[in-house]
Amino acid sequence: MKLWMAALLAALSVMAVSAPKPAHAEIRDRVIGIDAGLDLLFGDLGKAYGTMVGGIVRYEQKLQPAMSFTARLGYLRALDKEKDIGLGQTMTVGMDVVTLRGGIVYRLQPSTDGLFLSGELALNYETLRQNGETKGDAKSLIGGAAGVGYRSGIFSVRGALDYLDLSDTSQSMTGMLTVGWDFKGLD
Repeated sequence: MKLWMAALLAALSVMAVSAPKPAHAEIRDRVIGIDAGLDLLFGDLGKAYGTMVGGIVRYEQKLQPAMSFTARLGYLRALDKEKDIGLGQTMTVGMDVVTLRGGIVYRLQPSTDGLFLSGELALNYETLRQNGETKGDAKSLIGGAAGVGYRSGIFSVRGALDYLDLSDTSQSMTGMLTVGWDFKGLD
């Protein structure tokens, strides 16, 4: 299952960076966009839960010619993973995360096209699922991410090292790949 999702995201990434550029390739002062994400979980987190998929609404405000503030609100769902609990019985476990993020995007060229770096702090609300039902209360976690991406016109691709919980980085590390589309400029 991970292979087909990775192939789909790779195909979308190629389409995004090879899409025709708009006639005016300047950085908009304010932008609203959406990002589709695939989050690969590492270590014990990856052993416990399946790959995370989700969507994120993004707002960017230009601060300087090459730098923007970004705020993102999204939902990520860890696909259920079946666990053997002994005596021939199994259960499925999963996780849902609502994330609110704020950070900086720095373009290495002061235009819409090219490489960019990103850094974010996140407030994550994590809920666990067992056999399809919510288990326990949501936990609030402070997370963060550092990434690199490529933007071509209104499309972008970003890869980031993402931590769901900065107080336990060894148990909450993921690799997130997002494909984004800026659908509204607010100049």
